[in-house]
Amino acid sequence: MKVLMLGWEYPPHITGGLGTACEGLTMALARGGVDISFVVPALLGGERAPHMTLIDSWDEQSMPARSGVRAASNVSSHIKTLFGCYAREEEVENRLLLGEIESELEDEEGESAEGAIPKKSPKGSRYGGNMMEEVYGFSQRVAQLVGKLDFDLIHAHDWMTYPAGVVASRLTGKPLVTHVHSLEYDRSGQSVHPTIHGIERLGIENSGAVIAVSGYTRSVVIDQHPVEGERVFVVHNGVSGKYRRSLRKKVEKKQRGKTVLFLGRITFQKGPDYLVDAASRVVRHIPDVKFVIAGTGDMLPQLVGRVSDLGLQNHFDFPGFLSGPDVERMMRQADLYVMPSVSEPFGISALEAISCDTPCLISKQSGVGEVLRHALRVDFWDVNRMADLMINALLYPSMCYEMVRNASREAQRLRWGPAARRTLEVYRSVVS
Repeated sequence: MKVLMLGWEYPPHITGGLGTACEGLTMALARGGVDISFVVPALLGGERAPHMTLIDSWDEQSMPARSGVRAASNVSSHIKTLFGCYAREEEVENRLLLGEIESELEDEEGESAEGAIPKKSPKGSRYGGNMMEEVYGFSQRVAQLVGKLDFDLIHAHDWMTYPAGVVASRLTGKPLVTHVHSLEYDRSGQSVHPTIHGIERLGIENSGAVIAVSGYTRSVVIDQHPVEGERVFVVHNGVSGKYRRSLRKKVEKKQRGKTVLFLGRITFQKGPDYLVDAASRVVRHIPDVKFVIAGTGDMLPQLVGRVSDLGLQNHFDFPGFLSGPDVERMMRQADLYVMPSVSEPFGISALEAISCDTPCLISKQSGVGEVLRHALRVDFWDVNRMADLMINALLYPSMCYEMVRNASREAQRLRWGPAARRTLEVYRSVVS
């Protein structure tokens, strides 16, 4: 089977779990015989994907035969990164509305223009002035590419690629599968951005099938968008096997105290503020505890201020965004990994922590809890209970030993192979 896959990022240039999930899933699908053409807005250099054809949407020369990965030579050197794929509402200019995307499929008289190619970006540049312009521009470029590629279906990852997926599906008549890694509802709660919510609906309504990363996410998709339940399939994420052998033995820590790790975007969705409030209770019982908050996001200044107000500066480190070996090292050194998410569709980082033999405390609002049964659980808002669980896990590590051992066995089974086989079943259902 040949698949045109649309993604927003690919390792090593990632902003979160989306790129990691795309890498793991595509590698497993390729092992199953799926021929993948994976299109991203731009290749930034250093990407390696010999298992598929990785295509820069700006560079036609990245499309030929499988000659490995080619970074586009004509991508402007000043482009250091793609727009963050989780832009908050205040960061998004609302000039480009959903109707403008839809209108590109109509001619000047308002009639259907089958085979029409969307116009060039108004600014004529590779990247627009805001997130919506970039989403729009990507859909234009994908529309220009689809006639040169051979595929049986289209697989679009998260809302940023949905307009491109819809355009490609309408131009070619090939079925569309949308993959929901996160929803605007997860990121913003009741204050959803109307345009992003509309784009999500556009993609889901035009899909032959919708893949949700957890049963929890599936229920939110059905609740937030008018879609029949039988069209929404659950495919849980997996974890890479790269930790399996190298992390049998924990790294000896230089510091004497205990370390609690949070790793993720510092945003409303991830609940770091609840962790800080719980930490103020933990330090009363464990004076030498250190909390590492690794990541970036719009709540970072607020969080640093809250730590200062509570007088906890000596108990917190903010190393910024971590990737690759730094994530592995931090996971190995931590005594406890905490994921206090307000709404977490899945949470791959918890599986990575378990693979490092590090016990996990996850919120009950996390999809990963559906497959990771040997972990501590708490409601994100219950900071007293969160503090109690952290204190007990840190003071009495022997209590966590059996849990970690069982969780590690779980992690060995939670690979990308089963996810790929389930995804292939979804592909066959829409193609047939």
